[in-house]
Amino acid sequence: MNGKMKRKGKLKRGARSFAAILIAGLFLVPAAFGEEVQVPEVKVTYTRDEQDPAKIPGNVTVIDRETIDKSGATSVPELLKREAGINFHSVSGVETMVGMDMRGYARGYDTLIMVNGVRVTPSDLSTVDFNLIPLEAVEKIEIVRGPGSSLWGNNAVSGVVNIITRRDFEGLFLKTGYKFGSWGNHEGVMSAGYSNDTGRLFLSVDRKHADGERYNKFYSFNSSYYDSLNFTLSGALTPTEIFELTVDLGYDKSEYGFPGPSYDAARSVFGEDYSDSLDRGKGESFYINTGVKLDFDDYGRVMLNYTFRNSNGWLYQPDPPHDYMQTYSYLTEHGISGKYVLDLDFDEVDNRLMAGVDYLHSEYELSFAGFWLWDWPPWTPMGLSITQRDTESVRESIGYYLYDELTLFDRLVLSVGYRYEGMKMRYDWQNIDMDDHPFFTPLAITKRGGNVEYSEKAVEAGLTYMYGEGNKIYFSYAQGFRLPLIDEIIDYNGINIDLKPEKAVSYELGALHHFTPDIYASLDLYWMNIKNEIYVDPTAFGAGRVSNVNFPKTVHRGLELKVVAKPVDWLSLYTAWAFQDAYFDTWDLKGKTLPYVPKHTVNFGFGVDYEGFAYNMDCRYASKRIRDGDYNNIQKRLDNSFVMDMRVGYTYTIKDKYDVEVFTGVNNVTGEYHSDFGGYTDPFGSVFDGYFDRPLSGRYFYGGINFSF
Repeated sequence: MNGKMKRKGKLKRGARSFAAILIAGLFLVPAAFGEEVQVPEVKVTYTRDEQDPAKIPGNVTVIDRETIDKSGATSVPELLKREAGINFHSVSGVETMVGMDMRGYARGYDTLIMVNGVRVTPSDLSTVDFNLIPLEAVEKIEIVRGPGSSLWGNNAVSGVVNIITRRDFEGLFLKTGYKFGSWGNHEGVMSAGYSNDTGRLFLSVDRKHADGERYNKFYSFNSSYYDSLNFTLSGALTPTEIFELTVDLGYDKSEYGFPGPSYDAARSVFGEDYSDSLDRGKGESFYINTGVKLDFDDYGRVMLNYTFRNSNGWLYQPDPPHDYMQTYSYLTEHGISGKYVLDLDFDEVDNRLMAGVDYLHSEYELSFAGFWLWDWPPWTPMGLSITQRDTESVRESIGYYLYDELTLFDRLVLSVGYRYEGMKMRYDWQNIDMDDHPFFTPLAITKRGGNVEYSEKAVEAGLTYMYGEGNKIYFSYAQGFRLPLIDEIIDYNGINIDLKPEKAVSYELGALHHFTPDIYASLDLYWMNIKNEIYVDPTAFGAGRVSNVNFPKTVHRGLELKVVAKPVDWLSLYTAWAFQDAYFDTWDLKGKTLPYVPKHTVNFGFGVDYEGFAYNMDCRYASKRIRDGDYNNIQKRLDNSFVMDMRVGYTYTIKDKYDVEVFTGVNNVTGEYHSDFGGYTDPFGSVFDGYFDRPLSGRYFYGGINFSF
């Protein structure tokens, strides 16, 4: 039996078993629990308006503020990676600059990240700056897996993550804290908020510094140092029940080192903390979002938003005495969105109709300069090469969507959605090469300019059966798309006008059941067929070819299981397992696994919160992964990993008003060497060539104190 037949046989047996469980549950579960379970009310904004998550035909996770406080996590990525099927990878080696992926989309550009319903996923290849969203400023995080392009458009292929900033507090509060840890880590944080009947205001400030774990011994340079300052402001004014004005803004300024790859051969000689990199960078990011909501009661609601976002970065890559390169990048975006929501309620039928439009204008500039001294091959004369490459582009996109949700008898929900989105981009690209070497042309100037246009449509249809309180069984069909990013079109080696948008078709079947208000389980099975998935051709660099290519057909399929329990008030437990099978379904690569994707991830942990004492343990296992560019699956894989984090703290309350918390913890308790990204370079005789990866933190000790009232 070949690999393809094995895949199909296993999936058919799994699908039949899963369908049988769901059908049995539809008739037996309500009867098995005669007394209706009262689940705490939760609302999500995935459908671009407040909604009961039980009505959404998909796998929905809501991480509330109470869960965040008890988690022991210190950043949004650290919190999210505990969820089923969510993975992060750091191509740069800087752990705060990470790509997030779900359901086998390992490059990180197919998951839409939003703050308060406004996209922060950039239009270029840079990753989301999670420093703009410190965990202290987060009220809750909503995760909806599966395509959401009919509502949200571009990038919403594997799922949508919506981060909601703090807003659920009464009166005045203040919190300040200090944290220190291994490798010169220091962090100070302050947050404050005030609310009354007519509005609220929240502010947080965060300052971080780290010397870093990896070190360049030859140049006495901390290769993974990090320094940042950020603040977040959120406010709302509600003078009447009809009108609400909101504003959200964030700013981050950071400097960092890029530790570079860690080669297997070099580690065996110099140790795991070795780095030969002198690369460094810095950047600034700022965003502001303003919104107006008008509630006309029976006549519907109107919401208008304006968003401005600006980011710039600088990267310096010296390799003395031969090579010196630096890159400047600038991205400015303006977004305008508007929507209308109408609720119609009848005796046994409720209907919600939503229509809206999204507009995004992006301006992108990139300037690259390189200086090289050539002595290769060794018998040739020394030469000099200088390259100056400048890129400018303007990109505009507009999307229209219509979404309807029909609820019958408070049990059966039919959801349908449609979206059309078009994008136009104008570009100018110039490359100047100057060479003082007998083997190269003395001066070469290349200029290119033009326009590219894309348009895509997405439809969605879902059926949800709700039983009891907070329980559901669902099936959905959904389409998703991702348009090429700015610097995927404007390639390192030229203009890639032949690059096509990604298009996904997804089928999903799942269930969520609460056994008690504090014990529940969810199970989800999905199959996604993707056309023109965008990946990097690793052989293109230095070969004069475009480096981003479309694979005509890939398949992403899997299963997600999560169980959460709080058997007593002071104890909470969770476990999550995700099976992700992402593979090529075309050409001579048929059946080969896509890079970066761990086929199995398992998360589990528990928390104790008893009379001021708090203890958390969180564990994560990830199976082996294919290395970057190893599409034939012939290279040694990245090792599997098991990482355990522990935190203990005690909170002392003074006069029922002031809280003082002291805490300490260890991340990666066992000190396991692990990485979520790696590759292979053909050896040229150097000890530093061959297999490499981007190692994540080893054993990390920390402690600190928080004060709040």
